[in-house]
Amino acid sequence: MSCFPEFTYSVFVDGEATAEEARQVEAHLDVCPACRSLVESLRAENRLLGDVLQDVEEAPAAAAGPVTPIGPRDVLWTGLAVLGTAAALQAALDWLSGAQLPSALSWLNPFSVTVQWNLFFTSLFYFIQEGAAMLLSNVVTVSAMVFTLLFGLGGLYLLRRRLSAVTVLAALTLALGLALPASALETRKGGNVTVAGDETIDDTLLVHADTLRIDGTVTGNVIAFGHRIEVNGTVGGDLICFAGTTLVTGTVQGNIFAFAESVEVRGRVERSLHAFASMTRLEPSADIRGDMVAFTSHATAEGTVGRDLYAFAGLVDVRGDIGRNVVARVGRLNLLAPAKVSGNLTARVKKEKNVQIDPGATVAGKTDIRLAPAEASQYLRPRFYLEKVLGLAVIFLLGLFLLWLFPAFRSARVPGGVELVKTAGVGFLALVAPPVAALLLFIIMIGIGVLTGAVLIATLIPLLITVLWLLTLYFSKVLVGLAIGQAIAKAPAEQAARVAMPLLVGLVIIYILISLPIVGHVLNFLVWLVGLGIGVLHAWRRPQPA
Repeated sequence: MSCFPEFTYSVFVDGEATAEEARQVEAHLDVCPACRSLVESLRAENRLLGDVLQDVEEAPAAAAGPVTPIGPRDVLWTGLAVLGTAAALQAALDWLSGAQLPSALSWLNPFSVTVQWNLFFTSLFYFIQEGAAMLLSNVVTVSAMVFTLLFGLGGLYLLRRRLSAVTVLAALTLALGLALPASALETRKGGNVTVAGDETIDDTLLVHADTLRIDGTVTGNVIAFGHRIEVNGTVGGDLICFAGTTLVTGTVQGNIFAFAESVEVRGRVERSLHAFASMTRLEPSADIRGDMVAFTSHATAEGTVGRDLYAFAGLVDVRGDIGRNVVARVGRLNLLAPAKVSGNLTARVKKEKNVQIDPGATVAGKTDIRLAPAEASQYLRPRFYLEKVLGLAVIFLLGLFLLWLFPAFRSARVPGGVELVKTAGVGFLALVAPPVAALLLFIIMIGIGVLTGAVLIATLIPLLITVLWLLTLYFSKVLVGLAIGQAIAKAPAEQAARVAMPLLVGLVIIYILISLPIVGHVLNFLVWLVGLGIGVLHAWRRPQPA
C-alpha cells in the first residue's frame, strides 16, 4: 500500500478523519515505520501547541496577581488620604478661579468666563478652518470602507450559516430598505464657493468650503461649514453656519443661527439673530426685525433690533435702537449714546458699577439692575437633604437590580495600596475612552447616513453607547458602595441575601462624603474613577469558560 499525503495524516491526528479514512491510515501505519514516525511528530507538535496556548491563557491572570481586599483599618487610612488629596486639589482650584491677574495677563486664567468662551470658539473654529474642506470627503470615504467591511463580514458569516450573522446582515438590509430618500438640496464643496449675482438656487444649499460668498439668491435654507461666510445677496430661508467669520451685508429672510468666532451683521434679518460666538457685532446699518440672542464674549449692538435683545456675555455695548426690552446677564453692560431702549432694561451683574448708562442714552421703561445674590448655604435648606435621601433610595434600588442582573460583580472589592492607584488609572481610561469612541463612531455613522439617506438610524448606535456610558457611571457608585460596605461588615459577597445591607451602608458613606463642603465634588469624581476601574478590572480578570 502506498503512503498517504502528509495532509491526510494531519487530519487523522486532529481527529477529523472519517471512520473509513481512519481505518485505512491505521492499517498503513502498522506496516510503514516512516509514516508512524511522521504521525508521532505531528502529535508532538499538537501537544506543544496546546501547552503554549494554555500558558498564554493563564499569563494575564498570573501577571495581574491577587487583588488584596481592603480591610476596615485600610478603609480609614485610605479615606483620610483621599480626603486630604481632595482638599488640596479643591483648594488649588479655588485659588486659581479666584486669582486676580493683571489685565494684560487675564488670558492666563482658565476659570474666567471670557477666557473660556474665547478658548472654546478658537479651538472649534481652528478645527473648522483646517478641516472643513476635506471633512465631508474623509467621512464619506471612511464610512464607505466601514460599510463595505460590515457587508463583507456579514456575507462571510452568512456563508457559515451563523444565526447571529444572518441577523446582523438582515438588520443592515432593513436599515437600507427603511432609509428615507434624501431631501432635495444642492451640495457644493471646495476651496472657494460663490453664488454669482445673477444666479438663483431654488433648493436648500449645503456647503463645505474654505470661503462661501453668496451674491445671488438662495430661496431655501443655507447650511454652511467654512472659514469665512459672506452673504451679500438674499437667503430666502434660514442661515445656519459654522464658521470662523460670518458677515451678512445682504438680506436673510429667515433666522440666523451662527456658530462662529466672529459674527458681523450689516444688512437686514427678517426674523431673529442667534449668535454663539466669541464676538458679535451689529453695525449701524444692521436691521434685525426680530430678536437678537447673543451667547458671546463681547457683543456690540449699534444697529436696530425690532424686538428684544438677550445677551449672555462678558461685555455688552449698546449704541443702537432696541424695539422692546434689553435683558442681559453679563460681566459688564455699557449703554452708550445715542442708544434707545423702548422697553425695560434688566441687567444681572455682580456689582452695580458694572452697568454704565450715558446721559445721551434713553430707557423708556424701568431700569432694573439685579445683583447676583450671595447664595445661602445648601446645608441650611431642607430640600438639600430631601434630594439626597431620594437620590440614595433610587441608586440603592437600582443597584440591587443591577447586582441581581449581573451577579458576578457582587464579589468585586476595593483594592488597597498601589493597586488602588492603578484601579483609578484604569477608571480614568474607562471614563475618557467611551465618549471619544462615541464621537468618532458618530462621525462615521453620519457618513453612512449620508450615503444611504438613513441619518437618524445611523446615529442610534453612538447614542446607545453614550447611554450605556452614563449608566456605567451610575453603576460605578454601586460597586464602590458595595465594596466599602462589605469591607466594613465583612459580609460574603456571594450570598445574595447579604448584599442589600452592605450596599446600603456603603452608599450612605459615599453620599455623606460627596456632600461634604470643599471636597465633595472632587470625591465624587474619585468615586467614579475607582468604581469604573473596579468594574473593568473585575470583568477582565474574571475566569472565562473554555
